Amino acid sequence: MQIRSFRAHHAILTIGTLDSRTRVMDFNIDEAQVAQAMLNQAESLTIFVDSLKFERIASFKVCGLDRITNLMCEQPPPDRIIKP
Repeated sequence: MQIRSFRAHHAILTIGTLDSRTRVMDFNIDEAQVAQAMLNQAESLTIFVDSLKFERIASFKVCGLDRITNLMCEQPPPDRIIKP
């Protein structure tokens, strides 16, 4: 994957779901793998998510909450998501 050739200070991602058990997930394995490759090359991460994606379940893990630097959403996530 060519993404491994790049070094980024900051990655910005959209995601499939954000839930209290598995954290940041995606529905598409290719998108999850690209996101993981981007994260491996980045120092910080901003996630853009809408509240409809809270507490939904997807199949492919992207990362844990500890990897997120900034979370952008139209409303705060439920406490059970942000407090392990």
